[in-house]
Amino acid sequence: MLRKSKIQANFVEMVCKCGEGVFRLIDGLPVTDSNPKQWAHRCTACGIQVDITTVYPLIEFKGKSFMLADSLRFERDPGQTSIGKNK
Repeated sequence: MLRKSKIQANFVEMVCKCGEGVFRLIDGLPVTDSNPKQWAHRCTACGIQVDITTVYPLIEFKGKSFMLADSLRFERDPGQTSIGKNK
């Protein structure tokens, strides 16, 4: 059985240097196997691609950051829609 409770958390996005867009995970690209791992992201406005060691967007709660499970490729069914999907 699962129990759910309401919390106050922050939705954290990384803003691109273009100032117009935010970075979203690029579906279909492999995770860079470095230490730490890196995920490819693309700006929703200008399209620049960068590798980031955290999957954005994320949730911040009580000083800790949590990546969204549906954005982590190794935990997601490839057929599912993800918040990280290109827009």
